[in-house]
Amino acid sequence: MDDIRFSIITAVYNNKKYLENAVVSVMQQNYANLEYIVVDDGSTDGTGELADELSKQYKNLRVIHQENKWIYASFNEGIKNAVGEYIYILNSDDKLKEDALEILDRSIDMYNHPDVIWTKVLLCECDDNQNVINRIDIDENITEDLFWKDEADLDVWHDLLRSNLMVNQANLYKRSTIKKYEFRNDVYGADYLFNLEIAKYIDSYLIISKPIYLFHKYRNGSNASIGKYYGYEHEMYNDFYKAGLELLNRRSIDSIQNKELIRKIRRANFTAELNAIILFDKSPINEKINYLKENVKDEVIDSVFDDKSEIERRIEKAIIRIESENTESK
Repeated sequence: MDDIRFSIITAVYNNKKYLENAVVSVMQQNYANLEYIVVDDGSTDGTGELADELSKQYKNLRVIHQENKWIYASFNEGIKNAVGEYIYILNSDDKLKEDALEILDRSIDMYNHPDVIWTKVLLCECDDNQNVINRIDIDENITEDLFWKDEADLDVWHDLLRSNLMVNQANLYKRSTIKKYEFRNDVYGADYLFNLEIAKYIDSYLIISKPIYLFHKYRNGSNASIGKYYGYEHEMYNDFYKAGLELLNRRSIDSIQNKELIRKIRRANFTAELNAIILFDKSPINEKINYLKENVKDEVIDSVFDDKSEIERRIEKAIIRIESENTESK
């Protein structure tokens, strides 16, 4: 098994409905030099049994059963057991495009085995049966392959940070690189933090222009982190910001352009966290308002806004919306 090119990892918990579709999207590729690892994270709906049945059907599919630990701990377990030269993580309700592994295989050889290949995602709006209604290339501005092996190439780094490529795990990682780190298992944005950590130390990377990952967005809103409030968003987004600055400093690419991009991302995430509190936080109204007044403004937020009064305006608008929606619901 030492000559295996790809280890595909899928973490799954109680997703019997879609797991087989994900597996088939890999096993029907016109590419055989792979292993597929399914990590069953303590499922109780028959998903684990389905995975075992699929392993009988596909000889290069193996299943790891563990007690429920959450998705990123499952990623870590799969990575620990992988033997392929490269590792790719596929969510259990998504799919690979039919030519994905051929594209990746050619790209590895063409660009002399880069540490990471960042792969574009097609956002597939679909119904509950994964019938696709619309497809959106969420990085349509990337129209040609971009290869990096020079720390001074600021434009390529800027393109990478500005894209959506680093916000998920849908990328190809050299096993010798990915095994140096672990995904955090305490925030839903751990994949972005992981990519920022990886990017500090890689020697080469490639962005490929062809989308190979099909991310399914369900019209019933069943995607795990969409439409929810966890309570740690503020600290998580601050961690994104600090990790982004650390990446720039580590790679000596802390130009004004790139630093301002990191600040812009934190400002956008500030809006996102306020909206999450307004729309999805189930706490009593007075607790939400007190939290906004006392907890969302700190040194990080102060550092990313040139106009400090804009912070207060955004917080006040959020409070007004909360009070207004509370009045309308009575």
